Amino acid sequence: MTRIFTMKKIIFFFLFLFPGSFIYSQTDLLAASNNKEALKKTLDSALIAHYYISNGDAAKILNQPVYLKDSTYKYSGGILRFTFDYLAKKVDSTSKGRVFFSFEQYKDPEIAKVTYQSIKTENEKSSNTSTLKNLGEDAFLQKDNLNQPFIMILDHTKIYKIRVFSVTSQQSQDELMNVAKKLVASH
Repeated sequence: MTRIFTMKKIIFFFLFLFPGSFIYSQTDLLAASNNKEALKKTLDSALIAHYYISNGDAAKILNQPVYLKDSTYKYSGGILRFTFDYLAKKVDSTSKGRVFFSFEQYKDPEIAKVTYQSIKTENEKSSNTSTLKNLGEDAFLQKDNLNQPFIMILDHTKIYKIRVFSVTSQQSQDELMNVAKKLVASH
């Protein structure tokens, strides 16, 4: 009898209390928002990729049709993370492409800044890194030896990362910059 009672306590904890504490933690992260609509949009956006980068945005960047391959949402250690992975629809072996997007929101702006700065410092070791003006508090563009762009933006407690992989030269850096500006302006 005590074994069944203990098992019921464990089940109750995992079904009701544990998820409730996660939801409370997530809400706590964004409690600074005074606007309930903005808070709702932010919480709901975990499931809605177009609040960040839409299929149309990714298609413009790659200059070809895409689909959302994967999206994840995670809250842990005071950090809220979203990732979206768009792939080009393969027509032939020359049309491969990928747009990877990551968003992180920290409770503490100093932790966001330290995280951003450490990644920026590592990327600056490459000779193909340039500072981007008028984009959040700080932003940079880094290109690897295949000319594949990576953009990282710090905006108060938020970090945006966009990485483009493409085997063709059809990708549009202008569209990539437009999407980056849109991201910061809308959040």
